[in-house]
Amino acid sequence: LAAQAETRLLLKQGDEAVKVAERIVKAQKEAPDAYVFLGGIQERAGRSQDAARSYQKAMEKQANHLGAALSLAALHDREKRPQAAAKLLREAADSHPQEALPLVHLALLKDREGDKAAAVAAYRAALLRDDRNALALNNLADALGKDPKTRDEALGLAERAYQTAPRSAMIADTLGWILYQKGTLDRAEQLIAQAASALPGNPEIRYHLGAVYAKRGKKAEARRELEQALKSPSFPAAAEARKALDQLK
Repeated sequence: LAAQAETRLLLKQGDEAVKVAERIVKAQKEAPDAYVFLGGIQERAGRSQDAARSYQKAMEKQANHLGAALSLAALHDREKRPQAAAKLLREAADSHPQEALPLVHLALLKDREGDKAAAVAAYRAALLRDDRNALALNNLADALGKDPKTRDEALGLAERAYQTAPRSAMIADTLGWILYQKGTLDRAEQLIAQAASALPGNPEIRYHLGAVYAKRGKKAEARRELEQALKSPSFPAAAEARKALDQLK
């Protein structure tokens, strides 16, 4: 039935997908997880209000159901209701004191809001619960790496993230960029080139690789990467990339 629901969505048959998901709820005797699945199908079918009710129903069936709380918080966030999302995530973190995930989601939300201090605090709290959470390690390293005073701590966190998930392009880029800022260019180039190979369409990574090449005197390679990055002028470091490119001329 789950496969049928997913297939209906792929065929853009949202109403039929929801009907199949409702059958799952009945077959599972209204189990909380079944309501979470139904809510996910309803969301993707464009029925946000119905999805919210399904997630709430899951939490009525099982108090503090983590999957339902995270799903409802994500829905609130997408609907531009960050305060409601943050409240749910804090409640989920309090109700599940061993789980890092609610705090990681809270940190991501606070980061998007521009509240860097709150994001850093949430990442730190998440790592107290799970010191191998690669996303928390990487994102905290990225935040702390921007300040020279905390860059050594950032490097340690980024190394741990890379050890945990060495195939992640974003983690390789974070570690490489911190190494670049600390002047360790050989390994920085290796890591960021690895990241760029895995995610060639990411302008931030291409900018980082261009900056490393420029620092190493590889002007042709640097120009290529920076020009490629600037084909997506909306990325956060576009001004820095353009300045770096101008300095090559």
